[in-house]
Amino acid sequence: MTDRAVVINEKNVNNIEQLYGRCTADELERIVNNHIAVAVEEIFEDMNK
Repeated sequence: MTDRAVVINEKNVNNIEQLYGRCTADELERIVNNHIAVAVEEIFEDMNK
């Protein structure tokens, strides 16, 4: 799998900064990927109910 670039809108960037403070690109990548992983896991759990 190759890395992909995404655009995060200004509202979400501001909200992330409120939660976590200023983030480097690497920190932002980790935060976003962790949230996506949790969301995907919850979707799979819901599908298996």
